[in-house]
Amino acid sequence: MTKEKVISEYGLNDAQALVVIDKSKELIVPAGAGSGKTKTLVTKVVHLLKTGADLDKFLVLTFTKKAANEMKERIKHELKKANLDALANKIDSSNISTFDAYAYNFVKQNASLIGLDSNIELLDQAVFFSLKKQIMSEIIMDIYLNNNSKIYEFLEMFTDKTSDESIVNDLISVYEKLIEKKNINEYSTTELIKKRVLFDSAELRETLEDISYEFCLLNDEYLENLYEVMDYLDSKTDNKIDFIGKRLKWTEIDSYSRKKIEKILKTYKDILKTNLDREDIDEVYRLQEYYLESVLDILNAYDEKILRFKEATNKYEFNDIANFLNKILKENKDILNRTKNRFKYVFVDEYQDTSSVQSEFLEMLIENNNDINVLYVGDIKQSIYKFRNAKPETFIEKLDTVNVISLSTNYRSSKRIIDFVNDIFLKILNNKEKYDIDYSDNHYMQSGSKLFSEDDSSADIFIEEIYTEDPAKSKYDAVEEAFVVGLKIKGLLETKKVSAYKDVAILSRNTTSFKIFKDVFKYLNIPLQVQVDQQIKSSYLLKLMANILMLSLDIAVNNNDNFKRKRFNYFSVARSELFQKSDYELFKALIDSNTLVGNNRKLDIDKEILNKCYKVYEAIMSKTNYEIIDIMVKEFQIFEKIIYATNKSDKEYQIEYLYNIASTLSDLNIMGKRFVEYIYELAYDDNVTLKLSVLQDEEENSVRLTNIHQSKGLEYNTLFVCGLNKKFGGSQMKKLKYGNDSKLIMQMKFEDNEKAHVYGEINSLIKQKGLNEEKASALKEELRLLYVALTRPKKALYLVMTPKDDYTNLDSFTDYLYENDITDIVKSKNVTRYQTYLKDPNYYKDLKDSNLYYPNIIDSLKEKSFDFSNEYEEEMKASIEINQLIDETLKNNLSKGTLLHEIFEYNDFNDLRVKNFYKMNFDGRDLKDAIDIYKELPFSYEEKEIIVNGIIDMVATYDNEVHIIDYKTSNIDPSKYMNQLESYRKYLKMIYPNKVIKTFLYSIAHNKLELVLPK
Repeated sequence: MTKEKVISEYGLNDAQALVVIDKSKELIVPAGAGSGKTKTLVTKVVHLLKTGADLDKFLVLTFTKKAANEMKERIKHELKKANLDALANKIDSSNISTFDAYAYNFVKQNASLIGLDSNIELLDQAVFFSLKKQIMSEIIMDIYLNNNSKIYEFLEMFTDKTSDESIVNDLISVYEKLIEKKNINEYSTTELIKKRVLFDSAELRETLEDISYEFCLLNDEYLENLYEVMDYLDSKTDNKIDFIGKRLKWTEIDSYSRKKIEKILKTYKDILKTNLDREDIDEVYRLQEYYLESVLDILNAYDEKILRFKEATNKYEFNDIANFLNKILKENKDILNRTKNRFKYVFVDEYQDTSSVQSEFLEMLIENNNDINVLYVGDIKQSIYKFRNAKPETFIEKLDTVNVISLSTNYRSSKRIIDFVNDIFLKILNNKEKYDIDYSDNHYMQSGSKLFSEDDSSADIFIEEIYTEDPAKSKYDAVEEAFVVGLKIKGLLETKKVSAYKDVAILSRNTTSFKIFKDVFKYLNIPLQVQVDQQIKSSYLLKLMANILMLSLDIAVNNNDNFKRKRFNYFSVARSELFQKSDYELFKALIDSNTLVGNNRKLDIDKEILNKCYKVYEAIMSKTNYEIIDIMVKEFQIFEKIIYATNKSDKEYQIEYLYNIASTLSDLNIMGKRFVEYIYELAYDDNVTLKLSVLQDEEENSVRLTNIHQSKGLEYNTLFVCGLNKKFGGSQMKKLKYGNDSKLIMQMKFEDNEKAHVYGEINSLIKQKGLNEEKASALKEELRLLYVALTRPKKALYLVMTPKDDYTNLDSFTDYLYENDITDIVKSKNVTRYQTYLKDPNYYKDLKDSNLYYPNIIDSLKEKSFDFSNEYEEEMKASIEINQLIDETLKNNLSKGTLLHEIFEYNDFNDLRVKNFYKMNFDGRDLKDAIDIYKELPFSYEEKEIIVNGIIDMVATYDNEVHIIDYKTSNIDPSKYMNQLESYRKYLKMIYPNKVIKTFLYSIAHNKLELVLPK
């Protein structure tokens, strides 16, 4: 069929039609955002089927399950339109799937060929990570016990004094990176150490001249001396000279340039002052290789144990399955040939996101196979999944070696949006060597959308510039950003520029601000739907359920070994919405816990909770994991009672996850007490991320909120892009880090070496150079994230940013946009510059009042973020009230008072005020003689149907007295605090009815104590 007929029959453009009729062995299709790549791919499949191709000859691989299902539905729809119902009915069972799904089915069918059980299973990633940590920890413990001197020396060098947690995580991370390429036992130390140019005088010269050529002229002699020393250390010359380091001249150099230059030169000046030599650098590299031998020994031992575990349980990871697929094909030529003969049409969607293992599979099908048509569809500008082992380099290589047909017409976005994206990325992505992309080279898009007229002023680009008091120190303010966006959306609805909430979406770089958006939009009465995988640990419920399980174990054992844990778990359960015990009841249990019964400390546990825990304990000792969870959920009525708290749906996901993981752990023979311990560790391990895919309601009239990664492939009518001011994540490390560009980076310590300082400076320089290389690599993906975000909207794009004074650091999306003249591209009438904060002070009070479990950090946000000149603040009922306007002086006094309270709360004995306080005489008593001292004690009681609550600074108990000590920054006039202190006395009298209750005021500033009640 000719190109013209294909265009006419399927409604394609020229480039799309050429892709459909192309018969090349390999064809790569760079498809820009909104260019109809899925339509093109679907049409090619349908066209081939309609012209006689066999469905069984197709292998269509997608990146996500959602994309595979969408493709199947669209193919079925087109086939039914062509009255090919019988063929359409076969689509669901065809080989249109994710690569992972195809590999898994293939391996199960052929497992025996490489000695595997065909019942091979995939194990939950969170479970696997926890087991990996356990295995690595066991290896390290074995080293300690067996005293392997060399590896022990390595652990001495790289572990913290108190824990080996960081090195365990680092070693696992390095292992995961290395096995992407080949087996651990195939690596040598030399290939993992990158010996780089450390000083690079040419680069420094260019950098300094770009900042200030005048400075370079003024300090020519100094810099030439510096460059010569650097060249010697980099082995560019054998002429060894000393670094003189004269004083620098700064005449007529502006302060900004001076600060930048001083910061750059400091690194070199500090290290050159150590009088290092080339031999010192060589020695540090030698030490790295020496310790790397131990790293490889540990990783090989770990690899063996991991493999034994997987073989014993027949449970593997997705990456294992992909490698098994390739292993079967490599070792069984007949299977490889059969697979080659089976598939004539191999189509790969999102090719830029394929891993090296997946690419290897495709190359095996292609090699010496002329009876195959391989189509790669993707966009290097949308390669944003490096964390999933994506290798965009494979896409770039194919562009240079096979036929190319580009799709460059965007049918999604309005012409103004397309023109803006072109203009901004021609400036940003202008260096192929640096970014892998030169936008001017075959990436420029044309607009094909006819949805919006040129006269529609609402179909455009808009900038919302958030107010900041000091542009030189502006920081990312998620609360203010959420108010700006929320109020703007309300305005768009009122002016009919959007017709419904569901026409609006919000994108952010990550999910850290999602909770704030949810709270602010709830306050503004804007319906919001979060379209992102659910974080299982996003609320406390998983910890609460783990606490119930562990409490049930500890109650039954009843000894002192885990008394603190038992007390903590009991208070967490009793205080939760499951029981809602009062502060009074909990404090009474806390007092009783100091009583000894025999050799054990007593904890006065509520009988209802106690009985329920015993039933759970019985289940732990006799039931399956699933039954343990089921009995706990039913006994504690968790489903019924979580409806009274916030985030109900989030918590339901966590309960569901716990049921699911119970069965998985049973399969691994982790049951009973071990199961409880495992769940407890899982809940409290911050290194474990638990996610659950959540279905969204597309018809619900609510604003959509998601992150950029999950927005890929989607489109929105009106889009707000937020978090643009948030700085890019720096390339950080603890002890060890591996990167494809940097190789292995090591944080070594040289405490016992006579050249410790010199070696430490060299190692720091090596580390920083490596991290900079990783940062440069990560920057490529950051800028591709920005491209994905800016190409999602159809009609209108709103960019929410906080302006700054300086954008030269280029460490955020905002920096790149302003540095590349975004305000010259966007119409001035479309730029809104806010002159004051939009956030409502009452929002914080509403948030605190409506959410029992709000984060404590909310309390500090007012002072950090608000204009105090027009805000009222009231203390709680049991405390003194501040009803006056807070001026700057009072604000500072309050801040100082808070600081002084913190000094006393944490017993900072370095502070003279604390020492003096503890020397005081409290009406004939000494604090050191107190039975118990309680600090920052919260309380609550009911009096005449009024709830009185507050916090007492200190309570000291004696045999027949109880002392209440209330700190004051300066003034201790008793008349001002009488009601407050009387409420404290009433509360303590309920708990200690037979003791004398005395109240004291203490002035921190004046070191003065006064007995107030009784006089």
